[in-house]
Amino acid sequence: MARYAGGGKASVEGCPFIDVFEWHRRGYLRSPRWFSWAWSRDGERVASINVETQRHSVTLKYRSRSYGEDWSDVEQRVAIDWTPCRFGGERPGGAGHPCLYQPGR
Repeated sequence: MARYAGGGKASVEGCPFIDVFEWHRRGYLRSPRWFSWAWSRDGERVASINVETQRHSVTLKYRSRSYGEDWSDVEQRVAIDWTPCRFGGERPGGAGHPCLYQPGR
């Protein structure tokens, strides 16, 4: 899932990004909700997560391992900030996690 740099540690650049705007467009951030998300490369699934949404957060559930180690379950809560839009509505942002992608930030 992540690219390993010196010493077998995952780098932020190597993790799949999460596009919170895409999840918002698809209606996935309406709470409470559960869904799964997967990333593919050349038609092959390379990573996946399960997601639980609340109004101001998402909980990411996935498995991870460092080079040469066993898999471990990870549950990570990430804050979602909502910004009012000029002509009504609001848009999500995720300042709490380096892999949350927000165009223009």
